[in-house]
Amino acid sequence: MSSEKTPGLVLAGKFFGFLLLIVGLVLIYDTWAGINPLGVSFSALFIFWGLILAVAGFLIIFARIEE
Repeated sequence: MSSEKTPGLVLAGKFFGFLLLIVGLVLIYDTWAGINPLGVSFSALFIFWGLILAVAGFLIIFARIEE
């Protein structure tokens, strides 16, 4: 069995990375702008986790892991 990734699997990975990137950026924006959909006060943890999600999504989309 071949260990190569099919185009559909690659596309699914890129879509997952795009979703992580969007969720991270929206979380950062909502926290920075003072929009509180969760009803909690401003917290640096929201920005921290937003950055983690955004960076993870960016790396999934653009990083190439060579064997």
